[in-house]
This record gives sequence, structure tokens and C-alpha cells, in this order.
Amino acid sequence: MVGHAHPTRLRGWERREVLELFRFLDWMLRLPEIEENRLWSEIQQLEEQRVMQYVTSVERIGMNKGLQQGETRLLRRLLTRKFGSIPDWVETRLAAATPDQLENWSERILDAPTLGAIFADA
Repeated sequence: MVGHAHPTRLRGWERREVLELFRFLDWMLRLPEIEENRLWSEIQQLEEQRVMQYVTSVERIGMNKGLQQGETRLLRRLLTRKFGSIPDWVETRLAAATPDQLENWSERILDAPTLGAIFADA
């Protein structure tokens, strides 16, 4: 393919060769944590650019719904851990929650003395 890099090659290097080079460099020198994090971020961006496909609106909706369900499950677990059994009114609120509400409630759980304090309208 003219003008397109092979998905497993980076500037003429096979993916395996790039990984072996990283292993060697990692063995030779230790980066400060902030530089290690920056390097990791850049590697992830390169990987995403090379294999990223178009995501349809339906797929985006599904991904967002999945994330919201995960947030709801996590908040439910935290509430149960802190307060014990969850009453029906809390389940109703969780089922109808917006992403912003889930975020606010998740932050309140750290300091709230009661379930009511978490779900009180600000």
C-alpha cells in the first residue's frame, strides 16, 4: 500500500523489534516517574492512531451506557459497604441517575454520614 504504513510496523520497525528496543532501554536506564508516565502516554497515543477505527454514534452511545452502568454498579457497592442494605428509594435514584448525578453522589460518599446526605439535592 503506497502511503500507508503497515499496522505492525513503525518507521520500518516491526512491533516486536520496537518492544525489544524498549526492553533494552528500560534495562539500561531508569526514567523518572513523570517521564515514564509521559512515555507511556505517547506510546498509547501512537497505538491508538495506528489502529483506531471510526466509532459510530450507536457504538459511542453503547460505550457511554456501559460506562454509566459500571459507575452505577461501583457506587452501589460503595453504598452497600458503607451503609449496608440499600433501600428501594436508593435503587430508584440510581436507576434514573444522570452521569453528573452519579459523579456528585460518588464524591459525597466520602464524607456523608447517611444515605440521605448523599442524595440530598444541593
